[in-house]
Amino acid sequence: MKKKLFLNWISENRIVLMYVFISIVIELMSVFYVDKSIIITKPWIGLGFLVAMAGLIGLVKNNLARYIIGIVSLFAQFLICIIFSLVYDMNGQYFTYELLQLRNDAFGILETLPVNFFLFFIPVTLMIVFTVLSFKLHFIIKSKSRVRLPLTISLLVFGLVLSNVSIVVTDIGSNDRYYDLVNAKGTSIYSEYGFTGNFVNQLVKGTFFNKIDKMSQNKIKSYVYYNQLDDVYDDSGIVDSSNQYYINELNDYSGLSEGNNVITILAESLEWFGIADSPEYPHNLRLTECANVSNFETRLKDYLEKEVDDYDYSRLTDIYDFSTWTEKSKIYEYIFPNLYKYFINSNNSIVFDQFHSKEKTDVSESLSIVGSYPTTGYINYNYNKNTIPTTVPNMMRYDTESKNMTVFTANSYHNGQANFYNRNKTHTSAFGMDSFSASEKLYDYGMTNYIVKGERNLDSELIEAGIKERNMFPIDGRRFYTYITSITMHGMYYPRENLKEYRAVLRTLCPEGTTKKFGTDLNLENNVLDYMTTIMEFDKAIGIMMDYLQSHNILKNTTIALFGDHNAYYSSISNDVKEIQNYNVDCYSNLFHVPFLMYDENVGKSKTEPTVIDKFLCTFDIAPTIIDLLGIRYFNNFYYGHSGFSKEESIIYSRSYDFFVAKGIHARSLSYILSKGKNITDNDLVSFKEKGVKLVDKIEYSDQLFTQNFFDKSSLTNNTYVKNLTDYYNKLDEIQ
Repeated sequence: MKKKLFLNWISENRIVLMYVFISIVIELMSVFYVDKSIIITKPWIGLGFLVAMAGLIGLVKNNLARYIIGIVSLFAQFLICIIFSLVYDMNGQYFTYELLQLRNDAFGILETLPVNFFLFFIPVTLMIVFTVLSFKLHFIIKSKSRVRLPLTISLLVFGLVLSNVSIVVTDIGSNDRYYDLVNAKGTSIYSEYGFTGNFVNQLVKGTFFNKIDKMSQNKIKSYVYYNQLDDVYDDSGIVDSSNQYYINELNDYSGLSEGNNVITILAESLEWFGIADSPEYPHNLRLTECANVSNFETRLKDYLEKEVDDYDYSRLTDIYDFSTWTEKSKIYEYIFPNLYKYFINSNNSIVFDQFHSKEKTDVSESLSIVGSYPTTGYINYNYNKNTIPTTVPNMMRYDTESKNMTVFTANSYHNGQANFYNRNKTHTSAFGMDSFSASEKLYDYGMTNYIVKGERNLDSELIEAGIKERNMFPIDGRRFYTYITSITMHGMYYPRENLKEYRAVLRTLCPEGTTKKFGTDLNLENNVLDYMTTIMEFDKAIGIMMDYLQSHNILKNTTIALFGDHNAYYSSISNDVKEIQNYNVDCYSNLFHVPFLMYDENVGKSKTEPTVIDKFLCTFDIAPTIIDLLGIRYFNNFYYGHSGFSKEESIIYSRSYDFFVAKGIHARSLSYILSKGKNITDNDLVSFKEKGVKLVDKIEYSDQLFTQNFFDKSSLTNNTYVKNLTDYYNKLDEIQ
C-alpha cells in the first residue's frame, strides 16, 4: 500500500521532480565551470530555496501552470548562473550585492564573450527536455494533479525556514567582515554557497545586513592620527597630545620634486608583455625573435596596398622613422618610441618593477587618487558627495604656510562617456577636481566619436582635444594636477578600423603564423597583436603630451605617473600569455604584474640610467608615492599603502575580487593561502599575515571615514564633521 502511494505521488509530481533534478544539475554545472568542483560546502540557502520552490509548484493543481512556474524558475536560475559565470570568467569577480549598485556600468564592460558550450548548451538542452516531457506528461496524466497539502505545505515551510535560518546564521555576523578577512577558511563563494544560494544571500544581506556599527569620533581619531593607540584614549577619553603622530618616514626621494605639477595616467589594461619580451611570458609574440626588419618600409607599403583599404600612411610617418628600424633586438623600442624614450630607458624614469594591480578600473582610479577604498558600497555611487581632504589634488592644493588653497587647478579627463561609473559627479566632488572632461565635451575640441561606430575613442585624440581645451596642461603659470583615464586599450581585442595602420606594421613585421613555433595558437596570436595595436595608439598619445610639455617648458617641473589599472583579462589574454590558469602554480601573483612608471627630471639630475625599484607595490601605493615625492608629509593610516620609495611594503586586498595578494602569495583570507611560490618561506607567510592584519585595521577605520563622511564640510546641522576637517588641516600643518 505504501509503495503504491509512493509511486502515485511520483507519478503525480513528475514535473516537480524534473524541475528539482534539472535545477540541481544547472547549479552543480555552474559551480564546476568556475571552481572545477561539484561540491557545495554550505548548500543550505540554495537548497532551502529549491525545496520551497518545489513545495510552491506542488501546491498548484494544473500541470500546465506547474510547467510555466518551473520553466520560468529554471530560466531565471540559468540566467543567474550564466551571467555571473561569465563575469567570473572574464575578470574573476564574484557576485555581490554592491555589484547591483554599478547598474548598467557593471555589464557595460563585458562586451562580447565566447559562450562555453558546456555552460550554455547543456542547460538549454535540459530545459528543452523539461519542456517536451512536461507537455507530454501534461497530456498523458490528468490535466490536474492531486495536491497532498500536508506534504507540499511542509516542503514549502521547511524550505523557507531552512533558507532563511541559513541566511541569518550566515549574515548575522556580517559586521565581523574584518574578522573574516583575517580568519575565513572558504576557498570560493560559489563552492561555498552555489550560485543561487549566493545570489539570494547577497540580496538579503545587502538589504538587511549591510550596516556597519558606528564608531565614536574619538576612536576614529585615535587610530588615524596617532601611533600608540592604547595610550591615547578610548571612546570617552581625552586626547593625550604628547603622543607622536603616525606619519610617513622620510627617505632619499622625499621632497625631491617639491612644488611640481603632477600628471597621473591610468593606462587601461597596460601589460608588460605588450611592450617587452620576457621569459615570464612564454606565449607572447616574441617579436625580438620573429620580427623581420629587412627592407621594412618597402614591405609595409606593399602590405598596405594589398591588404588594407583606404589607409592613411601619414598616421605612421608622423610617429615612426622606418629607416632607423635596423636592429631586431630593439623592435619594441621602435614600436613604442615614447614609452621607451621617456618612461623606460630615460635617466629621468622610475620603473617600479614589481608593481601589481587587480581591480576594476573605477576602483583602481579611486585608489590612485584617494589611497583607500571602502568595503561597503562604491565611492562613485555611495560616497561621491563625501568630503575627502586626503586625495592627491586636495593635498597639493592646501598651502600649510598661508593656510589657504593655493593658485592651483586640478582637472580630470576621460575619452569615454561622462556618466560611466558616475565620474562626472565623483571627480569634481569627492576627489576635489575643478573639472571633469569626458567625450561629450571633448568632441567639441575635435575628438572623433568612434563610440557610435562601435570602436574605442583614441587616446591620441584625447590628448589633442585636452590641449585645445587648455586646462589639461595649463601654460599660464598655474600649478596643476591632471588625471587622465585612457580607453583605447580597453578590451575586447579585435581588428579595429581606426587602428588598421598599426596592425599593418605588426603584420609586416610578423606575418600570421610566424609565432606558432613558440606555442602560440593563431587566435591568441591575433588577440595579442590587436592588443599591441592599442598600445601603439596609446604610445602616440604619450608622444603628443611629452612634446607639448617640453615645447612649453613645463616638463622640467612636472611629475608624471603612469600605471596599468589591471591585467588584460579580456579573452583571457593575460592568463594565456603568462600560462597561468589555476591557483596551484608557482607564480600566480604574476598574473597581476603590470607597469607602474614615473617620469621626473628632478630624479634624473644626478643619474645616467633609469631608477629601478623592485619591491612589491600595488595600486594602494600610488597616492602616497606621489605625495612623498612632492615633500608633503601625511598620516599613514589614511592610506592603505606606502610610498614606493620607503622601506615598507604593501600587500593587496581586492574588494572587487575578495582576495589578498603579495609577491608569490595569493590568498582568500590572511589565514587561507590559495597559492604560494616555491621560494616562499614560513617567515614570508608570517610577514604576509602581519602586514595583512595592519591593512585590515586600516580598512575597518577607512569604512568609518566613508560611511560617516567624517570630514563633511557641507553639514549645516552638526558641526562635528566641520570640526574634524579643521582638526585635520591643523594637524597637517603641525607635521609639515
